Amino acid sequence: QAFEPSTTQTEPDETELQQWTFEPAKGNVIFASALYGWGFSVPSLSRSLFRQKILPIKPMLLKQYLFGDFKFKPDNSKVLKWKPDHSDEPMFAEFGLKALWELYEGIASASASSGVG
Repeated sequence: QAFEPSTTQTEPDETELQQWTFEPAKGNVIFASALYGWGFSVPSLSRSLFRQKILPIKPMLLKQYLFGDFKFKPDNSKVLKWKPDHSDEPMFAEFGLKALWELYEGIASASASSGVG
């Protein structure tokens, strides 16, 4: 008797799709550098930004906006939709990546001026 592959495929159910979908706001994505020893998730970043009083938005709400196309307006403490044609950065770039960029630029500059890099 010959083997015949099934022609029907079972579609994954909604629970399975949610389990295997990467969503930074859920905390199942980590931004990290093993070489330099740092790492964070969107939920941990939102808690840190709130605790340090950098943003006046509670972490449960902030994590929903932090990785999306949103910007924070400090003059009225509102989160607005970010548009790529503006000169400002989305919240994740401003509050999650900017400090890293500045740190790495400082290290590169110091290395270059001391003749190491």
